[in-house]
Amino acid sequence: LLRHRFLSTFRRDKLGIKNPQDQDYIDGGNVSAHGGDAVTDSQLYNGSEARDDFATFKCLYGFPPQIVQDLTHPEMINLLNCHAAVCASNFKKGSDKFYKLFKEFVEVLKDSDYNQEYLSGDPTLTYFTQ
Repeated sequence: LLRHRFLSTFRRDKLGIKNPQDQDYIDGGNVSAHGGDAVTDSQLYNGSEARDDFATFKCLYGFPPQIVQDLTHPEMINLLNCHAAVCASNFKKGSDKFYKLFKEFVEVLKDSDYNQEYLSGDPTLTYFTQ
């Protein structure tokens, strides 16, 4: 999607060619480029050219990259992505309650030794913490 965005932005801005398909690519790419992607971003901390700004990652996602790499629960990952998008945005603003609840979520998951099973069940444990 980001590669489509690159080409479509060039086409629009430099060639002066505009169409709805290109605008869809640009809009979708903007979401990808400016939003959080905890799992993908966590991979940037591996390998020979790995990033070393772990505090930045933790500020955005609440956890170190090596923890995020092991997360599999989609709703949990979506929450991390949402938090990162709000933190990084010049336009979105989280409420005090948003940041407080995210901090509590981070602490509960950490205290559970990162056990993702607490989200399973009917009702889930998170139901009682609201």
